[in-house]
Formats: sequence, C-alpha cells, structure tokens
Amino acid sequence: MEWAKGLIPEPLDPEVHGDSMIWSGLVEELERVEKELKKLVGKRGD
Repeated sequence: MEWAKGLIPEPLDPEVHGDSMIWSGLVEELERVEKELKKLVGKRGD
C-alpha cells in the first residue's frame, strides 16, 4: 500500500482504510498463488 510505505497520507475514512487493507491482503494472496503457479508450470516444462 502506498500509504503504508509513506508515499501518500493514510486514509482518514475508516471505510476506505478497511477497503485498502482488504485489497492489500488480496494482492498479497494473488502474488503468492502466482508464484506457486509459475513453479508448477516450470516443473511441467522439465
């Protein structure tokens, strides 16, 4: 999150803040799944 890195101010609206936290978690999960899929696809090519 840009605000967590200090690049922009933290959202003051609790709803926006909560939505940002949810999206951040989803992005992290997607990145984890993407890495796993890349590993699996790489093994198939061996």
